Amino acid sequence: DRGGDWSSDVCSSDLTDICWTKCVTGSIKSGKLDKSEETCARNCVDRFLDANFLVIKQLEGMRGQ
Repeated sequence: DRGGDWSSDVCSSDLTDICWTKCVTGSIKSGKLDKSEETCARNCVDRFLDANFLVIKQLEGMRGQ
């Protein structure tokens, strides 16, 4: 149990859903992603995290006003 920290579960679930749908185009036969899928997934995760950090920063700024 993670002490009720559901927000990180939601975020990782969203991240998985978004990036998997966007980047994994076929079936995984060799047990790993092909090069283009791997690159897409890496970029997707980076952009997802960037966007979430930006939202957190904005919310923290609003809270301080």
